[in-house]
Amino acid sequence: MAYSAGKGAPRDLSLSYAYFKLSNLAPKKNVNEMAAMLSKPELEKAEKLVSEWRPQPTDLTLKAKRDVSAAEELLKATKN
Repeated sequence: MAYSAGKGAPRDLSLSYAYFKLSNLAPKKNVNEMAAMLSKPELEKAEKLVSEWRPQPTDLTLKAKRDVSAAEELLKATKN
């Protein structure tokens, strides 16, 4: 909620709403209340951010996937 309060980051209600909605943790009622705080252009911007968002794997995630693949290959080799 840093973006909605402007604490530690510039205040940006559109971005705050987008993160709030993407979290899937907030009750729908709260998401709707936050949407009501936005102007139509702000809401359109936020919804565009939500629809275009794609997860970006971190270096740690990529390393974990490589290690899992390596472990799976090792298991296959030991079974043969």
